[in-house]
Amino acid sequence: MDPQTSLLTATIGLVAATGVLAWFTWGLWQESKASRQPRLVAYIDFFPPDHGEIRFVNAGAGSALNLDITFAAEGGELRRLNPPVVLPGDGLNYHLLSALDTESKPDVKGLGKTIETFPAMVVEGTYQDVRGHIYDLEQRLDLGELWNEAKRGRRLAAFRGPLLPFYTLVESLRNEVRQLANHLRS
Repeated sequence: MDPQTSLLTATIGLVAATGVLAWFTWGLWQESKASRQPRLVAYIDFFPPDHGEIRFVNAGAGSALNLDITFAAEGGELRRLNPPVVLPGDGLNYHLLSALDTESKPDVKGLGKTIETFPAMVVEGTYQDVRGHIYDLEQRLDLGELWNEAKRGRRLAAFRGPLLPFYTLVESLRNEVRQLANHLRS
């Protein structure tokens, strides 16, 4: 092989190796970025007959810092959250009746009547990751729909949290088993 051909071959090999190394480096950078990103999620969990909680969970891999979250039932008083940090997998729980401010409406008693008065909850705010990037949180939780599902004994369907795909899978498996059992009985 002449010197020009071997130099060209070495150059092409070096460019290819540099491209592969850059691709792997970019992938590692993306993984590193994802490992520090928080993901704050608000959801409602009902425990029939008359109990509910609003939960704020960090479903991401990084810590959520400097939270400035407001939540209010449509037609209710605005509430503010300002915890300094929520670690990955950790969360904040609030009793739903106290979060909906039922004290201001003395004629509203019990969770069912409260949900008729306040049909939805709006959650808005911001939080940061460890590098100072700011994330927005905007959610609207339809309390009436979730409450009706919970009253029918479908607590898994009423769950709207970060584990929703898992609970949806469990519910569809449960339905398949019921169909199979009904088919075997007939």
